[in-house]
Amino acid sequence: FPVICAKCRASPTLHAAPQSGSCLSQTWRQTSGARNKGKSAMQWMIWGGALMSMIGLLGLILSIVKVAKARRAGLSDDELRIAVQKVVPLNMGALFLSVIGLMVVMVGISLS
Repeated sequence: FPVICAKCRASPTLHAAPQSGSCLSQTWRQTSGARNKGKSAMQWMIWGGALMSMIGLLGLILSIVKVAKARRAGLSDDELRIAVQKVVPLNMGALFLSVIGLMVVMVGISLS
């Protein structure tokens, strides 16, 4: 496996070049091995955020289906308004969950 610097992730040849401006640390590690077998915390954060976004997307689809069913039922304007008002909390909650999930994904990507 290739060897890289544990501090700046440069290869040994970059550390040998004085003009590279590298960290000049002598702490080397292999790029793959026993340490990298498990998922890091940031990978868990990314996948957790993606799951949250998918659940939010399913909630949005569910709210669309509920409103479409109410429209197809041939309700009067007042009954349709009441049916749509019942779906608004689901819609807002699903949108909130989806946005928070995307934020978690972005934080996980930024920190990894």
